[in-house]
Amino acid sequence: MKLRKSEIKDLPEILGIIGDAKGFLKSQGLDQWQSAYPSGEDILKDIEQGYAYVLEDGDRIMCTGAILEVAEQFYEVIYDGSWITDGRYMTIHRLATRSDSRGKGTASGFIEETVKLCKKRGLPSIRIDTHRGNLPMQRMLEKNGFIKCGTIIFGDEGERIAFEKVV
Repeated sequence: MKLRKSEIKDLPEILGIIGDAKGFLKSQGLDQWQSAYPSGEDILKDIEQGYAYVLEDGDRIMCTGAILEVAEQFYEVIYDGSWITDGRYMTIHRLATRSDSRGKGTASGFIEETVKLCKKRGLPSIRIDTHRGNLPMQRMLEKNGFIKCGTIIFGDEGERIAFEKVV
């Protein structure tokens, strides 16, 4: 599998994957991503700013996410814990996997490729957050070496569990 920056031509397929993820979260009884977020505008902005990435298997997009190297404003305050590292870090947002590859290591592949990117850019860690009820995501993160660090408030989306992985 190969990680690459998303292009405008990928937008319809990415939005399909995001839509599938929203449906999955709803079926799990979670309110995560049940508002307009993430919207087509959010993904388009990610693409335009160079944050959007896809993980491909051949010519098929299997997973999508935003990888940022800028400080995340919602991570400035963390409750009931603390971050492992100080200073610069990489952040993953809007991680979603194609429905027919869910549970098959695809999100872990995206994480593995992000770790390589993080090391290449000389950043010490990766941070990510998820809904308290999103147990599949939490298990995947812990399986990939992320540590629960505390709780953050992610804007209108509300309280999220914050994770960090030292690379």
